[in-house]
Amino acid sequence: MFYSSPLRKLSITLTSVGLGLALVNDARAEEPSESRGKWTLSSLTALRVNPIGLFETASFGYQYSLSTSDDPLFKGTYVKVAFAPSVSPAFGRWGLLAEVMPLSILRLSVLGEYVTHFGTFGTLQSFNSPNADFSDPKLLELRESTDTNIKNYSSSGTAVTLGAMLQGKVGDYAARVNYRGIYQNTNLRSGDTVYYDILLDILAPRTGWIHTTDTDLLKLDGDWTYGLRHTLVSTSYPDSAYPSGEATNTTNAPTQRLGPLVSKKLAPSEGSSVSNQSIFVLTQWWLSHRFRTGQTSSKFLPLIAAGYSFNFDVK
Repeated sequence: MFYSSPLRKLSITLTSVGLGLALVNDARAEEPSESRGKWTLSSLTALRVNPIGLFETASFGYQYSLSTSDDPLFKGTYVKVAFAPSVSPAFGRWGLLAEVMPLSILRLSVLGEYVTHFGTFGTLQSFNSPNADFSDPKLLELRESTDTNIKNYSSSGTAVTLGAMLQGKVGDYAARVNYRGIYQNTNLRSGDTVYYDILLDILAPRTGWIHTTDTDLLKLDGDWTYGLRHTLVSTSYPDSAYPSGEATNTTNAPTQRLGPLVSKKLAPSEGSSVSNQSIFVLTQWWLSHRFRTGQTSSKFLPLIAAGYSFNFDVK
C-alpha cells in the first residue's frame, strides 16, 4: 500500500557537503586560477521526494592550488578550509570543513558539525529500541500526538564526517566512489537510544557510526553527464540500545537504492565569477528498506532529487 503523509510533505531536510545529490558534470578537475589561492563560495539547493525534503547547504572558505602541472594525475589538486553551514526551518548544521585533493583521482575531507533540531516539521523523533516502528504512518501519528512523552521535540548534537572519494576517467566514461563515515552524538529524550534521521531515512544510534557509499558509473557528453548511482547506507546498534530481553536482529540497515542520474553544466554569463554551475536530477528505486519496498510505501515509487548547484570565486 502506498502511503503519503503530511509529515513527508512538510518535512525539511538538510545535508552536509557529502549527500551526493550535487552531481559533478564531469570527472575532470577544475582548471587552476592564475593565483594559487582563492576564496570560494559554493551552494547546493535541492528538492527530494520519498522521503520529501527541501534543503540548502553552503560552503565558504579558502582554496589553495597544490600544483600547476599539466600532468593529469596532479592537475587541479588543492587544499581547502571552509565554514560549511546547512540550514532549514527544521534543523541546522554548523560545520567546519577541511578538504584536500592530493591527486586528481582522490579527495579526502573531514567535517565537524554542531547540529540543532528545532522541534518543527515532526523532528526530532526518538525511540527506545532499534526495532521501533518509524514508518510514515507511525511518524505522522507521533507528530500529531498531544503526549509530550512521545511527540517530536527540539534537541542538539555533534557530528564528525570523514570522507573519501576515488574517481577515474577513460575517454568519455568515468567512475566514482564517494564514502562517508559519520560519527554522531545526539541528545535524546531520557530512555531513548535511537532517533529517526530524516536525511538518511534510517534509525540512527544515539551515539555511533553511520556509513554511506555512493558509487557512480558516468557517461560524459559535453555539458551533459548521464549515469547510474548505487547508494548504500549502513549502521549498527550496541546491545544496550535494545530494552532488556528484546531481540537484537533488527532489519533497519543496510538500505540500498539504485537508479539513473542526469546533470547539465550551465554556461556562466560573460564576466561572471560563477563556475561549475549545474542542474541535476537523480532517480533511485529502493532495493532494500524496512518500509519502502512495499510494506507501507510502494516499491515502485523511487526517491527523486532535483536541484541546482554552483561555485563562486570571490574577488
